Amino acid sequence: MSREQHIARSFVELADTLVEDFDVIGFLQQMTVRCQELLDVTDAAVFLSHPGPHLYSPAPCDPNPALQRVLEAACVQG
Repeated sequence: MSREQHIARSFVELADTLVEDFDVIGFLQQMTVRCQELLDVTDAAVFLSHPGPHLYSPAPCDPNPALQRVLEAACVQG
């Protein structure tokens, strides 16, 4: 599949989120997978912030222990 087809597929998936039974965590996990594919990187994660100084990552593309340690360190450092 070409890069353009990957990007088009990602936008179609994004448009499919405009439904009532939208699964936020599932979408964020899928988005990390698409970023990983499109950017040709080993790992990807989404960071969210909420009121307060802390970040959190609800949907890493691969919850392996090494990635989890990196995400925790990034969350602490901001």
